[in-house]
Amino acid sequence: MKKLLFAITILLVVATTTLCGGGNETIATFDGGSISQKDAEKNNEQEFFEIRLKEYQLRQQAAFENAREHIFAAEAKKHDMTVDKYVETEMARRRGTVGEEQVRAFYEQNKKRINQPFAIVKDRIRQQLINNNEKGAHDSLTAELFKAYHFKFNLKEPIAPKINIKNEGKPYWGKSDAKVVITEFSDFECPYCRQMQPDVQRLKAEYAGKIKWVFRNFPLDFHPQAMPAHIAAHCAGEQNKYFDFQKHTFEIPYKGNSLDMSPRALQNVARAIGLNMPKYEQCIQDKDGKIRAEIAADIQYAQKVGVRGTPTIFINGVLYQQERSYEAMKEAIDKLLNS
Repeated sequence: MKKLLFAITILLVVATTTLCGGGNETIATFDGGSISQKDAEKNNEQEFFEIRLKEYQLRQQAAFENAREHIFAAEAKKHDMTVDKYVETEMARRRGTVGEEQVRAFYEQNKKRINQPFAIVKDRIRQQLINNNEKGAHDSLTAELFKAYHFKFNLKEPIAPKINIKNEGKPYWGKSDAKVVITEFSDFECPYCRQMQPDVQRLKAEYAGKIKWVFRNFPLDFHPQAMPAHIAAHCAGEQNKYFDFQKHTFEIPYKGNSLDMSPRALQNVARAIGLNMPKYEQCIQDKDGKIRAEIAADIQYAQKVGVRGTPTIFINGVLYQQERSYEAMKEAIDKLLNS
């Protein structure tokens, strides 16, 4: 109960200072000193930012929905209609129809991903396309009316904190003194981490001489094969082949829904990249526990700077929250390189 009350108090403090536009008010006092808002937040900058961002997003959504209600009502009145009748009339004009050719075209474009016969999935595809048309028509109407009524959201989005990520001694590729430093907290068993690796390799081919990409350990508790893989990668790093091992490990294919990163599978990776196998086998035993302790320290540090899952990426100390695709990350990198 005490923890709950404390959390509520913190939220109220943040909400109040955000609404009032305050920056560094005194929020606590004691004999001989005081605590400012900045003091309270300095070790939890990312968490406080996320609270402010959530508040901003909630207010933005509420403002949008409230304005839409008023604008639709005003426009319906102009046409001497109820709101429902006006919207339905506009939707009928905008939504279009879904024919057999469109259904077939969608299927052909996505055949590999769907991986089922057309006859089985055609009705589902048609319904999805109808839903897409419906949403597109409603979005089109909303955008048109918001423009006509000069809708503007006036609150400023909170700025993400820049955290001094301490990467000394951690494996990296690229330019050691690069202007752009990307830190990836990752897990070898994480499917989302694996999905983004082809795009990471494209970025590596294009930017290795311009940026620095640091790989940090964050094996998750519910991925039992992750910790041994991170230990094995460390051992490959002792033979100067960390990223060779990393790349090959991320490329281990799924068999159905299962992923085999057993000791034997990791041995196969070690052999494939030409490691000294006796040294590798001795290293992965980690008899003194130093490697595991180093990985645990990475996890603890990651949690301190606000990492909650994988993959988590920081670019120049700022949490990257956009799409983790080649195109989106390239845009972010180019913007910083050219600034």
